[in-house]
Amino acid sequence: MQLPGQLSETTLGDLLGSLHREKCCGVLELIEPNGRRHHVSLRDGEVEHVETSLRGPLLGDLLGLSHVSPHGDEKRLGETLLEKGQVSPDELCRALHRQTLARLEMLFSLEGAAVRFHAPKPKSEDPTAPPHLRRAEFLHGRPRRRARGASGATTARAPTRSSALCVLGLSECATSYDIRRAFRELAQKHHPDRYPAASSDERKRLFLRFAEISRAYHALTG
Repeated sequence: MQLPGQLSETTLGDLLGSLHREKCCGVLELIEPNGRRHHVSLRDGEVEHVETSLRGPLLGDLLGLSHVSPHGDEKRLGETLLEKGQVSPDELCRALHRQTLARLEMLFSLEGAAVRFHAPKPKSEDPTAPPHLRRAEFLHGRPRRRARGASGATTARAPTRSSALCVLGLSECATSYDIRRAFRELAQKHHPDRYPAASSDERKRLFLRFAEISRAYHALTG
């Protein structure tokens, strides 16, 4: 399969859609002009992990553990929390899943990057690994090149500070602590995994709402 060499020639939604249809295994690398790199690991066409230097929600916030200090290796932090009995395996799995989705959401705001695809990393049995993102989570409602408007834009614009604060239900005087707390509460409330019995339409609505919350958080903290 031949992928475009530049994100400007396509959209991340189209790239992930093509890789999903081909059930590809490997790492999609996006390299910005400033040299910043982002990696999306796929297994059988499904997103299993996202690595990015863009600032996103911290694992402690997603777990509701505001006292946990930021950690360079979130997976190692998860293992430590498990060993200490501070979280259950299910709680950690759900939090890492939300974190992966939020990180991927941030990459949809990229407007220019070189595209590379590498052979898959060896699969390891990681007790803290969250389930893969489902197709609806990383493809539904995403910008696609065939849907470009007259302006030629291929990606959704990041929300303004005012609109992002509105999404999180905050005022203009909100502090960074307020933003983190609001994101944590809303993400936990609206994540689709909390509603296994929801209908297909309800899950789509939840996916879109969670994506909106993640975009707002990134716009305020990125």
